[in-house]
Amino acid sequence: MEKSTTNISPDEKNIETNDANIQKANESLDTIAFYLFEAIKRKSNQQLQRKGE
Repeated sequence: MEKSTTNISPDEKNIETNDANIQKANESLDTIAFYLFEAIKRKSNQQLQRKGE
């Protein structure tokens, strides 16, 4: 059964909007965490290479 937009209360609409915003924020945080992890790995590898020289 599909919801009709005319039957959605303002509170339900706010919950749906908040859920969508939370999902977008989680995706952004996942992306930031990935790039931060990659940068830390790269820095660690550079330091290990310097110690090996």
